[in-house]
Amino acid sequence: RLPRGDGIRVRAGGIRDRSWSTFGATDGLGDGAVTAILQDRHGYLWVGTEAGLVRYDGVFFTTYTVRDGLVNDVVQALVEDRNGHLWIGTEGGLIRYDGIAFTSYTTRDGLVNAQVRALMEDDRGRLWIGTQAGLSQFDGHQFVNLAALPGLGHRIESLVLDRAGRIWVSVLGKLWRADGQ
Repeated sequence: RLPRGDGIRVRAGGIRDRSWSTFGATDGLGDGAVTAILQDRHGYLWVGTEAGLVRYDGVFFTTYTVRDGLVNDVVQALVEDRNGHLWIGTEGGLIRYDGIAFTSYTTRDGLVNAQVRALMEDDRGRLWIGTQAGLSQFDGHQFVNLAALPGLGHRIESLVLDRAGRIWVSVLGKLWRADGQ
């Protein structure tokens, strides 16, 4: 667990064209492609990029990187859990941000693979983590790796929980659905 750094704060500029605004590196968004976007319960917009995690408050962009507590700057996935914690999937592991500090989880903690591609919370509060080499589940205390299940030991592209509580997993051009526990 690392205390959060202050990040780099830049006033958002942007280009306006009628009802569209465009933000880029010179406006404070940071360098690198945008890979994930999430609006949290407080209204902040979180943007995952190839150069860090960016928070936009409507006026300023604040960028967080490894200098501020991230385990890796390449952010691939974002999700907010029922407790308001932000989960960040990076090329170097999983990170939980509680508003104060970043806590990192890697293969040393039981994650099946450090390259996190997709994140989702199920209706029981468990975090599902899609990685480059399979699927993990985290209950807040320990990881359960599901990569040994046939077909789920490959690169996970996306995860979705539907209204019926079923989990949908995109793997290698196929769609998997978990109907039960």
